[in-house]
This record gives sequence, structure tokens and C-alpha cells, in this order.
Amino acid sequence: MKNLILLSYGLVDIPNRSQEIINHIQHSTHPSQSIAYGTLLNNIVYYGYMPDSTLLSSLQSMTETQLRDWWQIWKVEFDAITGNDKNMDQFVVYRNFPSEVLNLSEAHYWINQILIYLGVDANLIVDIEKERAPLNEQFSKLKKLSVAPKDILENIYLNLKSQPSKWTDPQSEHAVYLAKMLSQNAIVLKDFSFKENGLNLIHQLLKESLHHFEFKIEDATDVLRLISLLSGAKADLKKHFEILKMGRSSRRFWLNLLENTKNLEDDLALRPKIWKRFLKHLHPGDFKNHFPKVIQAYDLLYRSELKSFNQKIQKLIDTKDIEIFKLLASRPGEFFRRVHALYSVFGDQIIDHLTPILHRLSTLQLLKLSRYVRSINDRKFLLYPPKGNWQKLIKVEQKKISFAQNDLKRIVGSCDSIVAERLKTRYPNGVTLSPNLLAFEQVKIPGNVQELASYGKGTVFQIPQNIKFIRVASYWQLKADRSIWFDNSINAFDHDWQECGVCCWNHPHIGSIEEDQTRSIRGAIFSGDPVNVKELKGRACQMIDLYFDALQNLNVRYLVWSLLSYHAIPFDQADEVLATLQWGETPDTAKLYEPSRAQMVFKVGGKNLVKYVAYIDLVKRELVYLDANLKSKVQSASENSVILREYMPAILEYLDCLPSYADYFKGVVCEGGEVIEVDGCFRGDHQRLG
Repeated sequence: MKNLILLSYGLVDIPNRSQEIINHIQHSTHPSQSIAYGTLLNNIVYYGYMPDSTLLSSLQSMTETQLRDWWQIWKVEFDAITGNDKNMDQFVVYRNFPSEVLNLSEAHYWINQILIYLGVDANLIVDIEKERAPLNEQFSKLKKLSVAPKDILENIYLNLKSQPSKWTDPQSEHAVYLAKMLSQNAIVLKDFSFKENGLNLIHQLLKESLHHFEFKIEDATDVLRLISLLSGAKADLKKHFEILKMGRSSRRFWLNLLENTKNLEDDLALRPKIWKRFLKHLHPGDFKNHFPKVIQAYDLLYRSELKSFNQKIQKLIDTKDIEIFKLLASRPGEFFRRVHALYSVFGDQIIDHLTPILHRLSTLQLLKLSRYVRSINDRKFLLYPPKGNWQKLIKVEQKKISFAQNDLKRIVGSCDSIVAERLKTRYPNGVTLSPNLLAFEQVKIPGNVQELASYGKGTVFQIPQNIKFIRVASYWQLKADRSIWFDNSINAFDHDWQECGVCCWNHPHIGSIEEDQTRSIRGAIFSGDPVNVKELKGRACQMIDLYFDALQNLNVRYLVWSLLSYHAIPFDQADEVLATLQWGETPDTAKLYEPSRAQMVFKVGGKNLVKYVAYIDLVKRELVYLDANLKSKVQSASENSVILREYMPAILEYLDCLPSYADYFKGVVCEGGEVIEVDGCFRGDHQRLG
């Protein structure tokens, strides 16, 4: 796990050697060492990485034996992090994809496919795998690989704690490992910029019965969220859950947590029903002299003498009482969440009350507020996921009161100046953004409703001009008594989001499968639908090739990529589900999966049945990270074009309104400042925004 964590940050360990030995080796390099060194560099590039100068020097100083031993250790990690260890090309139907499929008539394709469904071994139907020409293309930008600094694991753990957005599944695994490895005896929830991350970490440690940890939680509602997690529910408290049974020692543990919280009575009043159930399980009266604060709050709760903070706020809004601003000043986060609603009632007078408390908001909150105020007047639609559930997404026309230009400038200016001041303490000489500000505008700051990547929804990858095709794939492993499918799918649309075709298991191409007399009109090709019931471990893979020129001839502009669980089995119930995207110049050369071509490699998990991973804009030549769980049919992507046509224009508008790293750095950009590279944003800089 340690090496996998390092590599996920673009870092590797190098064995320690004295400088004297290094100098000796550097001045007496054996020819066999030079060959081993060159081979090692080729291997690293094969996985899409390029060592920086420090790592190159360190590797060059190693003996041939040391180089081989080092690579044996790290090759396993490179295989795992790039998905190369899955051998995906061995689990597609047509291993000579795409040429073999392109040469089949539609009738021939479906005869083969029906025979496969009937149980005929695919190897008896398809052509023998042919040798493919080696990869000989201009590489896309390689990921930088550096030597891991001393104490880097401690710094990674601190960065994870300060990340102001939800961890991805791999980051959660890293945090648990680091907390245990670094002997973190006390887990203090307020040390986590995004509290749900801390709660998930505490939850995992409690599940593993690691009772030597001390847990400190300030807010009573967070204690309630923690018991919700341990009871098998979510931390959002939006659904009823059965509280787990507990003995006396466990009840003492939970009562002790509650006794040391603040705002206990306010929090109890906010959710009286669930608190009554929870406290009934805890029997605080059994510990008469130990938890007086809990016992008093419990008594007031049952006598209905508690009023929640939200009830107090709503009453003041209804009566248009300016006393509301004194109350909100005690909770800046509530003020932040209600800015537009308050503006619609109190107008510009809210700004005089808002400005003094802005410095108490996190940097991410300031960036979100600034971007929201700048963009809301021009938005046509608003998206509301009920109780945070994007599968029940509601789209409404944007009819909110507009911010007056002067008010807009005051709010945005105040937010931006505070962010700039904070950054000046970290970058006193300013920063130079490399390669340019536009690239940083395309890297979105991560939010709280994403699962796959450490960069934010809406992050844009520019597709180089030499790239002629994209290959997306789904790979899965799940042994069962029947074939299981996690279908790889593409929905195509024109400029106005009108459907132009679908490529998936039951629609194996976009455009005609044949060639007309003047040009090819095959825009997308499916690699065949595998059956995994007879495969030893239940492994299977589907690939789709997308050909830019042909698609544009078919009037296609947008391509939306999704994974669909055909049998309605949640992704996390499979042994593994992987989504990968490659791009390149010549689809019939090299392996079907080449790590150096891969731009996205995601493990797909969670309770979802649908995952919209990304979309492609062929006109702008952009690949845009999406990570959305929209309500969709899982039997075929052909049934989802209507919902995508309805929601995607609003989703694009929403993504454009999310804050970017350009928003973050713009106040300290200057010539001659510290150089900040785009790659840095992908490797953890966003984790220090709290």
C-alpha cells in the first residue's frame, strides 16, 4: 500500500546509498548498467511516466542489479495503478479489434454474437490473434515522476486531512492505512477540512475495533452521523436507519462523545425524532452523575422545549427582522449557504453584514461564493438533486432575483481579495502559472459529489491535434452462475443535443457498418459482447473505438461515455469494475490497451448502477470529466438518449460555474513568481485549499 500511495502522487522511493558510492558508480559505469538503465527508462515511459532530473540521476547511479531489483518492486505498482495488470485485451471478444469488426458485415457480426450467447466458445468463431505493429506514436504529455521526499507520508496524511472535498475511494483507503501506520492515536474531527472524510476514517477504525484511538468530535450532529455510518446507512441522515444494538461500554463511549460536544441542544432540536431514538438506546439515566449535559438536553427534548437554529432563522426571515444577521454571524457557514435567499429578502444590506465574516469562511467556500455570484445571473437552468441524489435530479428554469452589478462586484471583490491575501502568505513572491492561466481554468477544484478522480467535475483535457481516435473500455470481474455485464456505452449528439446514434452491446456501431463508394462512415465500433460465465474468475472487457473524422462527417459533436450495470448489480458488489479511456493516432497498432495511451483509469464502485464518466466535445477537441450518477435505464444506452438530451445542456452550464484553479491563483499571478505546473493540481495542491 505504501508504494501504491506514493505512485498515486507521482513519487517513488530510491534505496539510500552514500554519496561516495554514488560518485564511484557514476564514474565507472559498466556497459551492462547502461543497457539496464535505458531499458528501465523505456519501461517507465511505457506506463506513461517520465522521471524528473533528480530521479534520473538517482537511477543512473544504481548498479545493474539494483536497477533490476528496484524495477521488480515497482513494476507491480505501475501495473496496478495503470490497470495494465488486468490484461484487458485478453477478455474482449475480437482480439484483432478494430479491424476484424470493421471487416464484418452486420449480418456476420450478429450471427457470431448470437452463437456466443448460445454458449459457443468465442475462440472458435473469431480470427486467431494476429501480431500487431508496435506503438510508434507521438506521446501525449507524460506524467512527471519524482523521488519521494523525507516524511512524505506524514505530509500526504496532513494533505488528506486538509482536503476540503470528499475523498475518492482510493484516498479513503490511503487515509486509513496512513492513520494506522503513522500511529495517529488521536483522531480530532475538527482537523479535517471536510468533516465527512474524518467521520469515514473514524467509522473504518471503529469497524476494525481499533480502540486504542481516541476520537474527539465537537458537534453532536457529527456523532449522530457516525452512528448512522456504523449502522450501515449514509452520513447525510436523509434516510431512516436502525440504530445498532450496544452494550454498556459502547453506550458509555457514545455518551462521552456527546457530553463533550457543543451546540448539543440546538442539534437535538434540529432532528428530534432520530435523537429520541438514539438517546433511548443510550439510556443516559443509567449514568446519573457522569453525563449531566446529555441528561439535561434529553429532558428538554422530551418536553419539546428545544428550538433549532434553522427554526430561529426561518422566523426572522419570515418577519424580515435584521436581527437575523447577528444570529448568522455566529455561524458563517449558514450565512454562506443562504446568501442568495437573504439577498432576495434584504437586498444589498446583507453585504455590510456578510463582508465582516468572510474571513471566517474556508478558501473553498470563498471560491464557490465568488464563482456563484459571478455566474448565476447568466444561467438558464438550475439543478437540484433531492437529498443529494443525482439519480433524482430536478432541472428548473433559473428565475432567482439577479444580483445588481455593483453588489456583485462588492461580494466577488471581497472574496477574491481574502483568497489573494491567504495565498500571499504562502507565495510571498507571487506565482507564475505554467503553461498558462487557461490551463488552470480547465482544472476544476474537486467537490463533494464525486467518486472517481481527485480533480473536480468539469475538468477539461485538451485532445492534441495528432490524436485521431479514442478507445473507451469497461473491464469487470465477478464470478457468478450466469454472465454478468457492466456495459461500456457511448451516446452521440449533434450541436443541439439531438441524438446522432448509440454505440453499445445492442447497437455495435454509429454510422453504417459498410463503406459507401466515397468515404467511410463508421464513426464508432464495439468490440463484441463477451460472456464471462465460463471464464475462470468471471472476467470480461468491452471496448469502443471512436473515430473523430468519421463522427464529424456524421454531424456528431458530443459523445457521452457511460457504464451501465445490465443486471442491476451495484458496482461495489463486483470484485472489480474498471473504466479506462485511451487516445491515439492509429487504432490497429500496439496492444488494445497501452498504459502510455491511457488518459483515464478509474475503479468504479459505490451502490450505483450507472456511471457517466466523461463526455467528449469533438469541435473543441475536449475530454471533460463528468462523474455523474444520472437516473438511467441499465438495459441499454439506447434508452438513455432522451434523458441526456434533456439534462446535459444544464449539466454543462453547471460544470462551467464550478470554481477552477484559475480562480484560486488569479490574485497572486505575476512575472517571476514561483512556477506552478498544471500537473501539480492533479497531485494534491487542491488538498490545501481548506
